[in-house]
Amino acid sequence: MIMKKYYSVSIKPGNTGTYFYNSFFKKYNIDAEYSALQSDVSNFTQLIDYYKYIANGMSISMPFKTKVLEVLKSTISFDELALQYNSCNTVVFDKNTGYNADLFGVIELSKQLPNQVSILGFGSMGKMFYKYLHKSHNVIVYSRSLNNWHLRHSDTESIINCTIYGTLCLESPLDYIPKNTKTIIDLAIKKNKLQSQAEGIEYIDGLEFYKYQFIKQFYYYTNIVISNLEFDEMAKAYV
Repeated sequence: MIMKKYYSVSIKPGNTGTYFYNSFFKKYNIDAEYSALQSDVSNFTQLIDYYKYIANGMSISMPFKTKVLEVLKSTISFDELALQYNSCNTVVFDKNTGYNADLFGVIELSKQLPNQVSILGFGSMGKMFYKYLHKSHNVIVYSRSLNNWHLRHSDTESIINCTIYGTLCLESPLDYIPKNTKTIIDLAIKKNKLQSQAEGIEYIDGLEFYKYQFIKQFYYYTNIVISNLEFDEMAKAYV
């Protein structure tokens, strides 16, 4: 039997996926390996065209989650959630299908949000949170692309950081935390300046989001359901 190969693709690869995937492959005696690949916008299409013949599955990171739909539209099918949210973070070449596993992190973390929500960033993740929340919450998105980034310190009950701040750099997207903020969801996994600014405020880091995304993605790759408790136990050694 040939070892299965899974890859992540991002501008700045980290070790989160490598740790969790290879740890759970070992736990479940799955003959598979997960590796991180670096890409930029200029060579993303060429990279996907090459690895689609080698990989059993690929995890797609920002800012390629929308672009991958275009790159692979003639090669594979996409599930309803990937098409509905115009975002795909999971490609399973074994099933000839692309999925949106991120939405399951959006759904779970949104359960903890008060009514008033500020979303920082309007890339694929910011758009996904907005589309999911805007009918049930009072949501405002702040982004340079929307020409309202200068208003991001407006009063709010909760903040969702979907920017590169904390992910590609450790700086904060905010000069200070707006008054009356009760909850911050930060998609960044690394400790960063926003986390230190959030002292005294409920702070939910990117690893909590990643948990729900990972559990769904691992199922798409392997048909194995990991429990929240299993993930939390594995995370103790990572943190």
